[in-house]
Amino acid sequence: MDLLKAKEVFKKYTDSYRKYGEMIELKINHTDRVRQSCVWLAKKLNLSKEEVEIAEVCGLLHDIGRFEQYKRYKSYIDHETVNHGDFGAEILTENNFINEFTTEKQKMIIQVVKYHNKYRIPKTLREETRKYIDIVRDADKIDSLYIMATKTLHYESNNNKMTDVIMEHIRKKEMVVRQNIKKEIDFLALELAFIFDLVYKESFELVKEKDYVNIIIDIYKNDTSNKELIDQLEEMRTILNNYVEEKLTC
Repeated sequence: MDLLKAKEVFKKYTDSYRKYGEMIELKINHTDRVRQSCVWLAKKLNLSKEEVEIAEVCGLLHDIGRFEQYKRYKSYIDHETVNHGDFGAEILTENNFINEFTTEKQKMIIQVVKYHNKYRIPKTLREETRKYIDIVRDADKIDSLYIMATKTLHYESNNNKMTDVIMEHIRKKEMVVRQNIKKEIDFLALELAFIFDLVYKESFELVKEKDYVNIIIDIYKNDTSNKELIDQLEEMRTILNNYVEEKLTC
């Protein structure tokens, strides 16, 4: 496998989109962090050198659909434009990003890109494919937490509390259904609920080490005077921290 070639082709492809501005740069930076996290996690899982390289390529290409999506629609909102996982799989099929792989590996990487952002993953996928999907999904979610903890992304509360149905998702320890989002602050719960979908113990260890839950909750708690929202934030803090501890001890 020619990993360097894959990186060169990816850079050439994304460089052609840089003229579309800051949102493209943010996505390029996100992609690189996810790529690095995929390598870190694959090594933590004691995968072989070849498997680590495949995980790196999957991380590199996981958001390949985002660039053309933004060019066409000036938006990253999937339900208003295109599903970027499906779109990315189409782009990989049509281009030469992964021609250096065997046909079987090409098919697997395309499936990883296609399913990395889905709410539920089909149980019919091969175990090897599912492994790489899980690595990318964990890396992707960890970067979302990093982005919020570093205030690169901030949702305005406008002194509103989160929608009740959103809090029910949190109490049930499940991913938030995007269709239930009613207010901008609801997106905070959607992002933090990514923790409920993490797969690997190593990912939970990193979330605890970086103290992402407390840092993010404190950012929003210090940004509001709404007691109802503060109570919701504290409830989320307890549920999420307890969930992380449960996953680290089981």
